[in-house]
Amino acid sequence: MKKLVQFTLFLALVAFAPSCTAALPETERSTPAASSPADDKLQDPVALGGWGPERPTFRQDSPADYITLNSLTKSSWGDERNFLQVKNKDSPNSEYTDDLEVAVGKTYTAILMYRNAASSRIATPAENTAMRVMAPGSIKGAGEINGFLQASNSNPLEVWDSVVIRLTDPASEVALRYVPGSAVIHSRGRVNGLPLPDELYTTGTPIGCDQLDGRLFGGEETCTGYVTFDFILDQPNFTVTTLGKSPQNHELTPSISARVGDTLEMRGEYKNTGTTLQNDVVMDLNLPAGMEMVSNNMKIANSATDGTYKSVSEQTANTLLPGILNIGSYKPGGSCYIKFSVTIHDVPGYDFATSGQVYRYPEIYVHTNNGSKVSFLRVKVLGPLQ
Repeated sequence: MKKLVQFTLFLALVAFAPSCTAALPETERSTPAASSPADDKLQDPVALGGWGPERPTFRQDSPADYITLNSLTKSSWGDERNFLQVKNKDSPNSEYTDDLEVAVGKTYTAILMYRNAASSRIATPAENTAMRVMAPGSIKGAGEINGFLQASNSNPLEVWDSVVIRLTDPASEVALRYVPGSAVIHSRGRVNGLPLPDELYTTGTPIGCDQLDGRLFGGEETCTGYVTFDFILDQPNFTVTTLGKSPQNHELTPSISARVGDTLEMRGEYKNTGTTLQNDVVMDLNLPAGMEMVSNNMKIANSATDGTYKSVSEQTANTLLPGILNIGSYKPGGSCYIKFSVTIHDVPGYDFATSGQVYRYPEIYVHTNNGSKVSFLRVKVLGPLQ
């Protein structure tokens, strides 16, 4: 028997948007920069799953003599206390279960069964019968979805059941999103095939036999049915890479050597590696004293430029020193590249001729609605005569 637990967070809505992608715009050999994952701490394990409350149960051939919801243990459904289950929609042969391993980017279907377990001799229907769903906006490692069925004159007034969804990586954190328009009621009554509103995921929505009026009679097969809806797991993420080359380095790399007076070729790259749309992505370039951007030299490549580099106006390029450049919105898989040149000047106070000065610059910051990241080019600057 499942353990009884409580559940408090709402299932969020997901919006789908057009893609904004671009492949590497031209043949540019490069050595990728190394990256390391965040050091997340695991949450303490908690008890998940369950149904409730405890209540008397009945058989289909011996129903209740009062109004009660989902209380048959030997029906065509089986034990109706276990009325919520999920499956992988992307796998046609998958089966419904109440404990499922899930993955980012996959779509899943939930099913919620409903019945007034009262005998047909009870003329009064369950009144104001409604169903609602609650789920966390995000889960880390594991989480649960709860379904509730209630009526104003049933005993008990409300019953609930939950399913557990687990990530392969217990340290991973993802967002759980409802797929808009996917909630549908299924029955042998006239409500069969009707869509249900988004109130299913907040205050609840009425169900019924011949119409969605909240009236559910006992002993009527046309009044027994189920609701299905889809949800997806999202994980926002992105990468930022800064590469460069000098007259002494013929490949784009994250670490180069140069001399005072050299002009460096730079490339900054943003990629949406997650599963959510990122709007109004901003690139911010930070140069140290002694490095100056070559005027009117910046170019940008993304889907808006058909994947080819196009010049950024001198005015826009100059706002990067200091300032920001809004590069647009990007669907999962989308990317953007910027190219520009900087010239190294002598800097008072540094003795380049002795051992060289290592700059942790230029820095490229990327700001998104899911956070910010920075990438830098390590430049060892030598004196002009070395």
